[in-house]
Amino acid sequence: MAEENNEVNQWEPLVADADYEILTEEPHTIRRIDNKFIPIISDNGKGYLYILLKRKPHYIHRLIAQQFLTNPDNFPE
Repeated sequence: MAEENNEVNQWEPLVADADYEILTEEPHTIRRIDNKFIPIISDNGKGYLYILLKRKPHYIHRLIAQQFLTNPDNFPE
């Protein structure tokens, strides 16, 4: 009897841009909703990773923080 794999990736809309979605599990992959395109991750030369969303650079660590961390004291970005 074959063992079934019920593991399904969970995606949710990206807070920073509603045209993209983010994987809720690591690695937090970001992709475009309409055609499932995954943007290329680049290094800015100082160790920070970024991607281009609609031709604008966004740091990966900031997108993940905005998506999954709460800010109860309303600290600025």
